[in-house]
Amino acid sequence: YIHVDMIDGLNSTNNGIDYIVNTVKPDGILTTKSNVVAHAYKNNINVIQRFFVLDSLSYEKTLLNIKENKIIAAEIMPGLMPKIIKKLSQETHIPIITGGLIKEKKDVINAINAGALSVSTTEMKLWED
Repeated sequence: YIHVDMIDGLNSTNNGIDYIVNTVKPDGILTTKSNVVAHAYKNNINVIQRFFVLDSLSYEKTLLNIKENKIIAAEIMPGLMPKIIKKLSQETHIPIITGGLIKEKKDVINAINAGALSVSTTEMKLWED
């Protein structure tokens, strides 16, 4: 698979995708762009679509895109990342607030234990604890 969004000098346009597929002949492509997914699907090109899931709204949009687009797999970023929180906290020595996809009490505890100063969430049930 080729991550077409990362190729310098080649836009992720229909012509650019066609050139990559016809010249390189990859098993498929990796992209964040829905227009590229649509073009690839029309041309029987396998696609893994990347989604940046940064909060609850982008999660809902990701679900919608996965349902609407004909992708063979999805790459979801970031996951709940206590190791990254810890590393960033240690390297920057600044307060870290983490949020997005925090749905359960254990998510809050993991983030705090990893070094987050606080956690932001729309899950009102967690505000009580």
